[in-house]
Amino acid sequence: MLLPSVIMALIFCTYGEKNPAVQVILTNKGLQYGKTVAADWIQENLEFVTFPDMDGEIPLSFLGHIGYTLTGVTIAKCDFPEPSIEFYQDVSGLKMSIVGFSIALTGAWRAHCGIIYGSGFFDMALFGVDLVSVVHLGSDADGHLSLTNLCDAVEELIVNLDRHLQAMNVTFQVNRDLILDLPLTGQPVIDASSLRLGFQGEFYSIKRPKEPPFEAQLFVVPEYPAYMLSMGLSDFTFNSASFGYFSADLMQIFIDDSMIPPRSPVHLNTRSLGPFIPQLPKMFPDLPVVLHTYARNFPVFSFHPGVITLNLPGAVKAFAIQPNATWTPLFKLHVDSNFKGKMWTDDGFLKGSVTMDNFTLTLVATVIGPFKTAALENLAKMAMKMFVLPYINDKLSTGFALPQTTQALLVNSVLTVEEGFVAFCSDAKLQPSDRRLS
Repeated sequence: MLLPSVIMALIFCTYGEKNPAVQVILTNKGLQYGKTVAADWIQENLEFVTFPDMDGEIPLSFLGHIGYTLTGVTIAKCDFPEPSIEFYQDVSGLKMSIVGFSIALTGAWRAHCGIIYGSGFFDMALFGVDLVSVVHLGSDADGHLSLTNLCDAVEELIVNLDRHLQAMNVTFQVNRDLILDLPLTGQPVIDASSLRLGFQGEFYSIKRPKEPPFEAQLFVVPEYPAYMLSMGLSDFTFNSASFGYFSADLMQIFIDDSMIPPRSPVHLNTRSLGPFIPQLPKMFPDLPVVLHTYARNFPVFSFHPGVITLNLPGAVKAFAIQPNATWTPLFKLHVDSNFKGKMWTDDGFLKGSVTMDNFTLTLVATVIGPFKTAALENLAKMAMKMFVLPYINDKLSTGFALPQTTQALLVNSVLTVEEGFVAFCSDAKLQPSDRRLS
């Protein structure tokens, strides 16, 4: 595995301006499964195949030419042997072949030569036909996957497929705040056992799009031959989403007493906060308090074997609400917290758990005079452990369904956290549509 990893690293380093933050690998197992599903679908739909009318001319040296039209051409019988497909390193593509293909056609014909016209029906059969096609996989300047035909017999099919690929989006709006850029960062890499694709995988704020102050680091996803496909998602992708939210000023919230659980022993008013800040109720008696909580900088995710860490640099500004609705500043705290989490897959769901590793309050500005933060810090820790973390872990234990479509379902999925990235490998169950062949 060392040599392929080195080769992949050299390719990703030397091609393009950015390292891929998302990598996808299709293994030979996945390729063969896709071939089998496609072949079965073709076999089932051969009876529905329709052919367009075909016109042509046959030149005659002394009579000019014979013009003909073939109409209503259908398949009477077809022997469609199991095709073979393989990754083809020589042209960085796929090689497909069918050996011993036989087909019987029936239809109607019309012909004319000068003023002579004729018509009738025909039966035609081809036996023992061998078909070989090679398709080169590449990428265009906009990061779309591209196909190049190396066999004239299937040129029209490949051109149509390539046209669809060029029309596919490489930028997606995730929600009202973020977009995700997923163009290819380089050419597809093909060896004897797999196809590897590298994508940009970067989130941007829709409101204030700009590049984050960090870059995607090189990583190489191991190939898992026992699975059909595998994917690596680097911490860069997570952190670009974090930076996108932060740069759009979306990481902030105002907390008032209506958001505090009724059973809480402490509420957001100057009287209730008196035991922690003695001078507060004396200076501002019986006033409600509002906390403006926000991120001082974007939260940073780090991936390490078996664990995900989150460093969250935050701040809190406290305000007393006067009877005339004026907000009077009280103090400002820096809130530095670290969390550890685990992720895994279970029966088609992505699940996890989170623990708090560190939580520190620091007084950085005050209008009401200095006070010790130890008691407030203990209170905040207790609130995190009693209310916030249980709520988060309850959601994570239920999990989130893995992506699926009407055509594909992920099965036997496994997720592991590696150094700098999350590795995900899975089999897939394809359900081809009932669209008829034409």
